[in-house]
Amino acid sequence: FLLVIPMSTPAQPPPFTRMPEGEIPWEDGADVIMYIISIIGGLVVMLIALGVRRMRQNERALAAARAAKAARDNPPGVVPKSDLAAVEKVARTVRGDVQPFLDALTRCEVLAGLAKPCTPAAILAMRKALAGKAAWPEDPASAAAAGALLHAQLHAESLPAKGAWPRGVRDACEYAREAVVEAAIRLTRHAFDSSCKGGDVESARALLRLLACLRLGLHSWTDAACLAAMDARVAAEGMPKQRVEAACSACSWMDSTAPSVAAGSVVLVRATIQRRHGAAAAAAARAGSSSFAGKMATVGGKAVRVCESYTCVVSREEAEGGGGTVVGTMEVDVGDVSAPEACAELKFCAPLRPGTYRLRLLVSSLAVLGVEAEAETTIVVEAGAGFDDDGDDLEDY
Repeated sequence: FLLVIPMSTPAQPPPFTRMPEGEIPWEDGADVIMYIISIIGGLVVMLIALGVRRMRQNERALAAARAAKAARDNPPGVVPKSDLAAVEKVARTVRGDVQPFLDALTRCEVLAGLAKPCTPAAILAMRKALAGKAAWPEDPASAAAAGALLHAQLHAESLPAKGAWPRGVRDACEYAREAVVEAAIRLTRHAFDSSCKGGDVESARALLRLLACLRLGLHSWTDAACLAAMDARVAAEGMPKQRVEAACSACSWMDSTAPSVAAGSVVLVRATIQRRHGAAAAAAARAGSSSFAGKMATVGGKAVRVCESYTCVVSREEAEGGGGTVVGTMEVDVGDVSAPEACAELKFCAPLRPGTYRLRLLVSSLAVLGVEAEAETTIVVEAGAGFDDDGDDLEDY
């Protein structure tokens, strides 16, 4: 048998119709709308992305500029200018009360950064340990931490031998305390210099005493317990108690024999510190004790180690009375432990107003609490002679 299978005829494709050039086939109008919307949406997204990118670039550029300015204004190891300005402002009103100045120190930016290891638990522990003895701001938290560390230094004699910090943060708080105290000393020294430039005698004295207290870890210059603790330290080192007396004299820098000085001329003040403990200090040094603190000074053209150093503040006031004005400061260094006295000189310009003025010399030790001496002398200021414009006089210069 022969099977015959009929073959189907293949379907023919529809005839190709050429579209006119420049036209795109669309199925319907909705496609056109969606295409346009997609193009516009893409452009909007691109613009937003470019705007965000540019904004971030600008923010990074501004941040870099601020960081560069901060680096220029506050190089490594330098206290920020804002902190210096803050302590300068408070230093003008210290007088005899240093508590507002201590509160201002706790709010300084440099102390806030160094006090971060002091946790809220550590702050609370220090407040309990110093209850009734010290107070410092509670807000902000950085000021509370800096205050706890500062007063831990000032009241170290009142704290337990192991300290008052919680066990888990004890070491971190001790390291932070050392860093905070170092920065506070630098700021206090700057405030002292600022008060001297402003001429405020009482503020300069108060800040100088606070500077010694911060360095020594004692909270008061005059407190009997603090003085007793200082005497115990000196005795433990085998050194005698420092006993000093001060004397000063003033004369014209150009003529030391003149009975008066001309208004506006240069005055030479000579400070003499008499060391009543010199012989005892020499004997203690021979026995092996030493008060050398590592400071070096130039004496007679040679570098020598300093065994004692005193800060002197010279002020003047009219003989009739009135507030004193600081005219300068100087450091008196003792290189020879057996020397009976030590001297230093200071130059300043005489007042322009003729009259009699009283000069006061304040001597303080920053190494031994309570060591202080005062002296005074007088100068007579007369109206200066007019300037003689003589060409022959200029040949001597």
